[in-house]
Amino acid sequence: MNHISNPENIGNSSEQEYKYEKTKFPAYYVDSIALDPDSNIQKDPVALVAIDVYVRNQKNGNGNVDVVWFDTMRQCGFKAADLSIDDDGAIKFSAPQNGFSYLLTPMTVELYNTHVRQSMMNGDKEYSPGEEDVLIQDLLDTKVENGSW
Repeated sequence: MNHISNPENIGNSSEQEYKYEKTKFPAYYVDSIALDPDSNIQKDPVALVAIDVYVRNQKNGNGNVDVVWFDTMRQCGFKAADLSIDDDGAIKFSAPQNGFSYLLTPMTVELYNTHVRQSMMNGDKEYSPGEEDVLIQDLLDTKVENGSW
């Protein structure tokens, strides 16, 4: 993962030609799979939650796309290839430079309790169905606790 400058404060002339667009959902579950099926590491070991996801299409004609987010501890960013955003809000892309393909699915209580909870520092907290708003706010609060962009 690469450190990306603050997408909300882009102001210098070299970056003004690029526009970050915030995605529809405030938090996503991040699943990954190695691009090389023979790789020793089949999943990105650090990608699990994405908060405040931004996509930046570069207008210089080279087709580059950046995908950036806060992962509850730090800023993350990728040069993305084959980016698609489904009608349900899921974001799919590959990041050839680090060898993984990613699927970001809008966070739900079920996804959190099944795939994320055991890996979080407050992993003893389980959310009940219908508590999506509480879950999302708790995830967004990690930006304040751990340093937002």
